[in-house]
Amino acid sequence: MMVPILWFQFLGRCTIGNGPKQSNGMKRGGMMQRWRRYQEEMLPLVPVVGMVAVWAIAAVGYSARVQAQGSAVWSQPETVASVVGAIALWLFWVQFHIARTVQRYLNLRPQRIYSASQAGYVTPRELGVVAIATGLVQLGLAIPLGWRLVVVLMGIWLYLWLLSRQFFADRVMGKGWRDRPMPEWMQRGLLGVWLSLYAMAGHWLLTDSLPRPEMAAFWGVAFLSGAAAALVTEWVPEGRRRPRVPTQPQTVAWLGTLWLMALVGLGAAWLGDAVALGAIALLLILTAAMITAWRLASGGRAGWAIAARLITHGGTLLLYGALGIAPFWLAAV
Repeated sequence: MMVPILWFQFLGRCTIGNGPKQSNGMKRGGMMQRWRRYQEEMLPLVPVVGMVAVWAIAAVGYSARVQAQGSAVWSQPETVASVVGAIALWLFWVQFHIARTVQRYLNLRPQRIYSASQAGYVTPRELGVVAIATGLVQLGLAIPLGWRLVVVLMGIWLYLWLLSRQFFADRVMGKGWRDRPMPEWMQRGLLGVWLSLYAMAGHWLLTDSLPRPEMAAFWGVAFLSGAAAALVTEWVPEGRRRPRVPTQPQTVAWLGTLWLMALVGLGAAWLGDAVALGAIALLLILTAAMITAWRLASGGRAGWAIAARLITHGGTLLLYGALGIAPFWLAAV
């Protein structure tokens, strides 16, 4: 239990009072206004809730199909694991954004600078309270399923805590990398692996089964989809900021990441006995991505950057559905 305690204690100490005074905007705005702004800029509710729900259901469904060698039937354990996983995954996403906010605070603290816009006018102390509340909810959902799920939960907390402390920049890469923390694409990619593992672990415990090596293919898809999402977020920032046209190297990196995701996704579809569905989904994703990348590379407008973001998120949901949801639906028809 030391990991979540240290994490919550650290967030509690990161107060605006340790830095500069609050801006006039922060004084004028009420708590609900500040939280509404933070939610709009950092945590868009509808798309995130929908994505994590599909993500959790697909992870559980893929786990069930791999365990049963493609002949699984959706039953109560899959439903319970999907509901618990979806709630926990959304709360993990909230904690991830809190960790990034704390990370920015640490980067700015030596210069005694803390812009209110860095956290949408929400103080780190208030974010710490939210982190504690979300952690308690996750713990309450994990304990009934078994202590092994609690271990996975603490592993994710440890990752988020180390991320907020810039552990990967200061200790793994060296002190000279302090201003160059772990790239955003790697942060989101690893988070995708952790969250997929957590959703699947709940299903393993409910069905008293063990993980199989084939499930690593789904984790690979989660890593690459998270990396691709991070790349397009640099072009289309969260909140109300205007999108920008990416450079050609950035476009190539995004398209290459989607191609890698397609290759890994095709392997995951083969292992999960859903080759036809996976191939159709990947064909649609890559066709749209190639057209968008061509328009961006030929000097397209910023609207094509928005299209790239929609393709990335929508394509990820389509691929997840083909891997872990559509096979059950077709079997029931």
